[in-house]
Amino acid sequence: MPLTDEQKAELKKKFDSFDVDKDGTISIAELKAVCESMGLNKSELEIAEYIDRADKDGSGTVDFDEYCQHYAEIDEQRMWELFQKYDTKNGTEEGNGYLDLEELTALVKDLNFRNIKKRTIKYFMKQLDTNGDKKISFEEFKAMNRTKLMKK
Repeated sequence: MPLTDEQKAELKKKFDSFDVDKDGTISIAELKAVCESMGLNKSELEIAEYIDRADKDGSGTVDFDEYCQHYAEIDEQRMWELFQKYDTKNGTEEGNGYLDLEELTALVKDLNFRNIKKRTIKYFMKQLDTNGDKKISFEEFKAMNRTKLMKK
């Protein structure tokens, strides 16, 4: 899923805070130091594994493009897990592959929008339902990540 300009700008700020020596990459040592400064107790092995997952060119460090790509991959996985959690129709573990208004309402309320009005959720569903079939596919659902609702 491509990142929006706003997401890239936010990621650039985070990336720059990790890139302590300002060489355009994040090393194991830099990430470990930042984690420690945040009170996160991560072993060097855990940090190296993270760097390895994000390091697409095998350089041993993560540049901004790799950082963004890794974020997008994680973000898409998170969206898929969230979608599956609320896709409960048909009484199967897999659901039916879509979210209807009832399922979207449950999701929105679980995201701490407990007082949101039904008409607002209906409007939101109409905005996400780009093909007009009155249900939200995963592709349509991913667009929700780019809205203010998911940023709460």
